[in-house]
Amino acid sequence: MTAQLSSYCADDRTPWFDLMPPPHWEIPDHPDHGLGMFEAALASHPDGPAVAYFDRVLSYSDIDIESSAFAAALRERGFLPGDRLSVYMQNIPAFAIAMLAAWKAGGSLVPINPMNRARELAVVLNDARPHTLVLEPGLVADALERVDKDSYHPSLVVVASPYDYQTRDDMRVMPPRLQPAGYAAWIDLVAPHRGVAAPVLPRDPDDCALLVYTSGTTGIPKAAVIPHRAATRASTYAEKVYDLKPHEPIIALAPVFHTTGLMCTMVSALRLASPIIYTYRFQPEVSVEAIREYRPTYTAAAPTAYIALTQAEGAKIEDFASFKACAIGGAAVSPALVARLKAEFGVPAQSGFGMTEVGGAVSVVPFEWRDRTPVDSESGAISIGIPFPGVHMWIADDNGAPLPAGQMGEIIVDAPTNMTAYWNRPEATAETLRSDGLRTGDIGFMDADGWFYLVDRKKDMIVAGGYKVWPREVEDVLYGHSAVLEAAVVGVPHEYRGETVKAYIRLRPGQSATTEDLAAFCRENLAAYKRPAEFAIVDDLPKTASGKIMRSALR
Repeated sequence: MTAQLSSYCADDRTPWFDLMPPPHWEIPDHPDHGLGMFEAALASHPDGPAVAYFDRVLSYSDIDIESSAFAAALRERGFLPGDRLSVYMQNIPAFAIAMLAAWKAGGSLVPINPMNRARELAVVLNDARPHTLVLEPGLVADALERVDKDSYHPSLVVVASPYDYQTRDDMRVMPPRLQPAGYAAWIDLVAPHRGVAAPVLPRDPDDCALLVYTSGTTGIPKAAVIPHRAATRASTYAEKVYDLKPHEPIIALAPVFHTTGLMCTMVSALRLASPIIYTYRFQPEVSVEAIREYRPTYTAAAPTAYIALTQAEGAKIEDFASFKACAIGGAAVSPALVARLKAEFGVPAQSGFGMTEVGGAVSVVPFEWRDRTPVDSESGAISIGIPFPGVHMWIADDNGAPLPAGQMGEIIVDAPTNMTAYWNRPEATAETLRSDGLRTGDIGFMDADGWFYLVDRKKDMIVAGGYKVWPREVEDVLYGHSAVLEAAVVGVPHEYRGETVKAYIRLRPGQSATTEDLAAFCRENLAAYKRPAEFAIVDDLPKTASGKIMRSALR
């Protein structure tokens, strides 16, 4: 541990507790293996809902039967302990069932972004080398069959239809109905094994539960190795810091192949024996209807998803009344945006901090303080809260030396949920995972009272005429304009200044603003070197699967 004001842990009595009472964050006993967590949910709530998918609800007993059947089918086809099972799909019941089946068969789950095409799929297959690939029908011809013949191909390929386990067939989100010839169908593979007991295998908390790939927006994606003990510990956080109770519904607005959807909603639901609500993919009107139907109390999503919900046709603030907690993150969050969401969504969004490599979220604004989240007066940054129990966060300079409160540097995380390595990447592992904590690549600071603030990604900093410009600060100002729905700021080459600031703007429906209007607004609120020299008003902004705006694509 470093000096008191350059590090903070929620278990310590630091100055933060001089300002407010400590949150009730005692971590309860929990299994150290994902199957133990599932078995506890099954024992306590066997007939309770586990997955709600349009007009069908699968109970925990249903999920147990289906996953045991698939585990038996896997073992029959040569799947061995330590093997990997990849799922290449949107939010459908087969995802949750396949995860449990992989664990029951002694293996690990490798989620793959279904937006990946053949080249990107080949990268993951060659790296993870999964025994089994479960994918949606439409991805067979679009991606799998286009993978180079010299690339690695799984021993078993199973096609799981998004039309399985429901009958509503909502074509606003569903793809065309297909069944590619020559591939095993999920339903046909599972059916003969229903009633067969899953293999009974030794369980080690340090075994890999999940191989989760980073977004790969700046190069070849890397897979974070998340052991069972980290996944189960991460599942306890939502229960305590968002005041969730067993059996309360959770909706997966974020895709479950991404860390936010996987760890912050799906695994958390498993821990609470709660139903997870799937809508295939995020579509605002469909999601609002699912919220009305199943009345979830919690979700986690990027800012863009909440913006889209409030803009959904026919959405009313009372539609969201069932929510008592909403986690917001994935990028630095604007105070103006949080205020807008409170007014239009009705629930204070709790900002926090996390990433794939730390097993999900590791800090959050406490539930008791969500209505009065601190905002730094100098930078305008809204706090990402305090670390979860047992998580140590601190700020380091470029050489890794700790910095005192108030100084900006890289956020370092030492957490029980940290990955154990990057899969097949020893050099990247050594660079990121140090003896004192994980280098996040995010820039922030801690104030004298123990609150942390996220400023921006290290790689996104703009150097304009020798001055450092953080895109988030400029975006925060732009979000304060009444006509701005979304904003993204990047650096673009400039002959004299090296770089200059460019802003991409998406306007709110029914609102108008010219580039001159936006420039005038920035002149009132930003120093000259921070003001965008260029504005582009666009119909949409490029986003990752989790809804994070992709500055790299704009650059």
